[in-house]
Amino acid sequence: MPGFLHSKKFLGFAIFFVLLLIIVPVVFILVTRFPTKPTAKSQNPGQETQTSAVFEPNTELASFNGTPIYVKDLNALALEQYKVSDTKTLTANNLYNLLNIYVERKILDSQNLGDITTQIAQVEKTMGLSGDQAKYEALREKLTTTRTKNWSVYTIDFWLPPTNADGSLTKDAAPVDPSQTDADRKKLVSDVNSALDYAQQQMQNGVSAFNVATQINNNYPSIADLLGLNANSFRNSTNPSDWSTPKIYYYDKTNANDPFYKTLYAMTDTSPVTKVLNSDNMGGSVIKIIKVNNLNGILDNYENWLKGQESNFTITNAALKNVKQAI
Repeated sequence: MPGFLHSKKFLGFAIFFVLLLIIVPVVFILVTRFPTKPTAKSQNPGQETQTSAVFEPNTELASFNGTPIYVKDLNALALEQYKVSDTKTLTANNLYNLLNIYVERKILDSQNLGDITTQIAQVEKTMGLSGDQAKYEALREKLTTTRTKNWSVYTIDFWLPPTNADGSLTKDAAPVDPSQTDADRKKLVSDVNSALDYAQQQMQNGVSAFNVATQINNNYPSIADLLGLNANSFRNSTNPSDWSTPKIYYYDKTNANDPFYKTLYAMTDTSPVTKVLNSDNMGGSVIKIIKVNNLNGILDNYENWLKGQESNFTITNAALKNVKQAI
């Protein structure tokens, strides 16, 4: 029996050895020729964020009026807007923004708006822009003025925020102030209404908006920080020349139900000085009409006009199409 067992063990070892000689080379070949697919964690991180979009100078992005627009056409804008000279460093989002600016400027250039030297100088002074940025802002303003009905007015304004906070004329000027009592609130509302009545009477009598604001500042010190002239905070101004130009409001149908704009849009050259209160005792304005401009202008806003002009503007690049769809 022991000899038989020994021979069986030897035979088993021999068979195992032969199988090992066969299996190991096969496994080696399979592993080397057909490596296993790496898991997500073992992949190159750079490959996970790499996009398939390649923006070479001659990559076509869009067409406008039948003319292709290439990446290289946006080089000057890239330098102006992003301070880069190589558009390869820009993303699809960047190029989409530049493309829209490029087409808008092409549209403005085609409008034959005449000399805009004065408008450019005003933009440079008031907005701190220069070069093409000043030029196209001036063109935008002149087009809006000449093509859209608009109102030149002086206004005395109070925006009474939810608190007596910092006198800003914006709705969300400050969070709710728990220290403000109902009595405080009623006093502010009462003073604002009295000041608006005073402004209406004085402006109807021909007193300038600057002088009216100055008197309100002196007569109603409790609400001086809430006082605005032409929708800008007055803040004890002492320079009348800063307020000598009427503010221009253009028609925008999205504002048509707002109390201020609803009143303004109904005013004509002969309308008397008008007081209008904001909703929910949030202040109000007194409006003195100077002139209604471009009576036959299109009653719409600039953005909608621009969209109408872009009917022959088509994005052809797939990556930029994805950006547009995501907006």
